[in-house]
Amino acid sequence: MNRLALLIGSPEQPEQNDIFYKGVNWDIENFTTFLISPTGGAWDKNSEIKCLKNPSKSSVLDIIRRINVDYVLIYFSGHGRYSTNTEDTYLKLNDTDEISVNELLQSSSSKQLIIVDACRTAQSSGYSNWGLEGLEFSSNLDVETSRFYFYNALESCQNGCICIYSCRCYESASADEFGGFYTSSLFKSSNEWTQAITKSNILSTKMAFSNSTQYLQQNYPTKQIPEIQGAVNFPFAIKEKQQ
Repeated sequence: MNRLALLIGSPEQPEQNDIFYKGVNWDIENFTTFLISPTGGAWDKNSEIKCLKNPSKSSVLDIIRRINVDYVLIYFSGHGRYSTNTEDTYLKLNDTDEISVNELLQSSSSKQLIIVDACRTAQSSGYSNWGLEGLEFSSNLDVETSRFYFYNALESCQNGCICIYSCRCYESASADEFGGFYTSSLFKSSNEWTQAITKSNILSTKMAFSNSTQYLQQNYPTKQIPEIQGAVNFPFAIKEKQQ
């Protein structure tokens, strides 16, 4: 099994919206920190993670079409909208380009996870000062053990695609200068899971979604309701097996 994470941040330029610019950058940095940690599966930063900032649509599509791995994780942080005509969510890549979620699903990977932290309405998102800038992910696992657990869990998963959205259609996704509320909830709830007594040492994507949704609703001043689509399930976080 092999894997690749494509992290796309579209923060615009700081002179256009300094708060939004900082928040998107923190989202990408925190997601990278999570992935390379044993908790996130100990992804290799140089060979398994690719970060794009305000990319063109053509460059994103070119990368997606060249992806040749078993499992791909695509994350987006930035502005988005939902089209009733195409019934698809569109993500703003830069000042002129946007890409649909369906276009992100064009890779040949048999297992795909898409996570979108963006609005799904024409309205702009709300901002406040609520988050934490740099997140840390502590773990007793070493890198090799974490990778072994992740790959072992992934191999037993059915092929298919999961899409996670930070809000439902026609809703706004809230954020502040430290990142999207949903992205922060996803990582903070996963951190809490590593400290809890659980039956399994694998946090599945669907359980991570459930935990993060609950965390978001209990800890952030937002009315957004996250949404998940897809029948399959993949590993999201790893921890040491409990005796």
